[in-house]
Amino acid sequence: MVKNIDVENNLTVIDPKIAEVIDKISGAILPVKKVIGSDYDRVIKLRSELLTLIKRNEPRYICPLCHTPVYLVCRHFTRSFFFRHKIDDGSCPIDTRGKLSEAEINARKYNGAKESESHKEMKKIIADSLKADGRFKDIAIEQVWKSQEPGEWKKPDVSARFDDKIRIVFEIQLSTTFLRVIVERKEFYLKEGGLLCWIFKEIKEEYPRLMQDDIFYNNNCNLFLANPESLHVSNEQKRLFLKCGWFEPIIENQKIGNTWKEEIVPFDQLTFDREHQRIFFFDYDREKQKLTQQLDRERFEQFWLSNNLNLYSDEISQKWQELSDSLSKHNILLPTQYDIHNGLTYLLNALYSAKYGKPIGYKFRALIQVAHQMENNHKEYLRIFGWALKIYGRSEQIKQEDSSGKWAKKVDKFKPLMQSEDETYQHNDSFDQLISFLFPELAERL
Repeated sequence: MVKNIDVENNLTVIDPKIAEVIDKISGAILPVKKVIGSDYDRVIKLRSELLTLIKRNEPRYICPLCHTPVYLVCRHFTRSFFFRHKIDDGSCPIDTRGKLSEAEINARKYNGAKESESHKEMKKIIADSLKADGRFKDIAIEQVWKSQEPGEWKKPDVSARFDDKIRIVFEIQLSTTFLRVIVERKEFYLKEGGLLCWIFKEIKEEYPRLMQDDIFYNNNCNLFLANPESLHVSNEQKRLFLKCGWFEPIIENQKIGNTWKEEIVPFDQLTFDREHQRIFFFDYDREKQKLTQQLDRERFEQFWLSNNLNLYSDEISQKWQELSDSLSKHNILLPTQYDIHNGLTYLLNALYSAKYGKPIGYKFRALIQVAHQMENNHKEYLRIFGWALKIYGRSEQIKQEDSSGKWAKKVDKFKPLMQSEDETYQHNDSFDQLISFLFPELAERL
């Protein structure tokens, strides 16, 4: 029996039978704890991705002992994960088989029974909702969709054509469906140019139930319900409406959490991502990326504004490496080592000084001294420093601090040179990508 989840926030079961896997891309042998990690929505997406690759005969991970493709299995009660062979024929020293085969589980689940009344009711609700919207044509219940490939076919619960363009199928989810079935249907309709929309009857909890996770997390954290309420709105508005439940990411204690939202939404306001077979109302991935960037931006700024001279060099190196790892996820590369005497340091000190209206990283008393420093020694960054002064509203402050008028005279001298693109004041764009990330308000000027 698979044991419960590891105690260190890792989502791997304790003592997994397959403890390591081979990454077929890199050839590296990886601990499964590293592959699975602690990010639940990421590992749910990984489950789907791995089975998709296996179906395409392009497995990502294989067993290090028998080289059989492996996929992720979820123990639903504990939300913990482990790897299992695609084929368990007893030839591998590792035995990952459960007591029942997938076919046996399906047989017991459905008991060879005919379709439930609930399933029939759901199909009627969806079909009637579609009929209320004149843009849907060729509405059909359980009509066979034959593939262009001989012998391949599917029989979706409900299908229709939207706006004479997109052929959409609606599959009803009332009980647990094996991930393999979900992936197979997704791949089939992708290949056939259709779009798959999973429909649920209800949500019994505030958050999606485990049986919905494989669909929810792989559908941009959106799921859809059809019920008498959504049918009523569809009939009233003469447009297809579905009830949508989704996560919205929020920042809590310097970490990204989720808040649950529900709303009855019109179908024509959904985003159709045919390439990834997703239909969603709220773009969770995009919003989460924005918040991730915000957190990483704030962490970098906090590091820079702290008195780093009071840290030991090893501490600085460690923090710098952590920041480098975070920014690399946004395709931004930091210099290998933190160095207080390189061009990036002077540039960041100047820009943070402009942002906060006081010297940052200098032992100066006034912002005007930073301006003189940039013109005297770092002319290649003077142009962007000037933009920062304007954007952060420091122009009047500079005038007030320029009691001697020396800065005004310098401006009169270098401004025409900048306008004529004089090489002396040519902008150094080496760090533009990083600056655009750390100071998004400056990005459009770069």
